[in-house]
Amino acid sequence: MGKVNYITEIIKEFPDIKEGQENDEDWGYEGFKLFKSKNYEQAEIKFKMLTRSQPSHHEGFEGLAYLYYEMGDSLKAIWFMEKAIKIARAFLRNDSIDPVIIKEMRSNLQAMKTQKLIKGIVP
Repeated sequence: MGKVNYITEIIKEFPDIKEGQENDEDWGYEGFKLFKSKNYEQAEIKFKMLTRSQPSHHEGFEGLAYLYYEMGDSLKAIWFMEKAIKIARAFLRNDSIDPVIIKEMRSNLQAMKTQKLIKGIVP
């Protein structure tokens, strides 16, 4: 089995979304709101769209991680959380993210790996 690249699948699903050219200010908020109301299908769309419009920001990837974990797809959840953490770590270079956020993301990643309950999903 070859290495899965979920990003390629998302690009195929949303080919018209261009990085930095979308009116996406509320997509993360909307995605988490849909997620919390258990409207997983629509939340997934919002988060996927966000990963396309803001591939250098962790919010869409983190949202997908929590979503897939909630839906029982731990492998996909872990893949997206690892990606989100890698992206978020880049924000440490210019102090534009609180290290506590990355610590929480790592803790939630570990919970995903051990099939435990994850701590509060914030945004």
